[in-house]
Amino acid sequence: MATKVGICSNAALLVGDIPIADLTDDTLPARLTLNLFDSVRDALLRAHPWSFAIKRVKLSPLATKPIFGYPFEFNTPSDMLRFVSLDNKHGLDFKLEGRKILANQPSINIIYVYRNEDVSTWPPDFIETVTYELAAKIAYPIANSDTLRQSLKQEAQYCLAVAKINNAIENPSPRLQTNPLLSARY
Repeated sequence: MATKVGICSNAALLVGDIPIADLTDDTLPARLTLNLFDSVRDALLRAHPWSFAIKRVKLSPLATKPIFGYPFEFNTPSDMLRFVSLDNKHGLDFKLEGRKILANQPSINIIYVYRNEDVSTWPPDFIETVTYELAAKIAYPIANSDTLRQSLKQEAQYCLAVAKINNAIENPSPRLQTNPLLSARY
């Protein structure tokens, strides 16, 4: 089972340093990976609607109303990294503005990518992606090698592509809704 320490330790190994036993170690790799881990994780989670980081919630409107344009305003969830979709069966008109959703309905159902901090729920290819991305970020400060940094960044991009493909293969494509005009034509 993967851990945050294991991911950081593997990133340190990829740049030619010693493994990290604890993130509180007073070593350069431990300090760098601890400092960068959360931003790397969040950026990679935001890059794709990962099935292991999806949440569905029903939102209730705020007491305040938008100044104009929409009758209802909703706060987005605090752990939301990326808005994926909204249950739009009834022709819901909405707009995402900053950390608010403006809509013409008194309650809405949304799907979003959340900040999944539980490393044990991540698939192996996503863990590898985080490891290589973290290694690319720490390569120059530790190994003083831009060539190594570029090589690790390329590997991270390859790992990300593989992880996205695997995630897409494991999930069926959304069904296309039938259009009455097309149905009448054929």
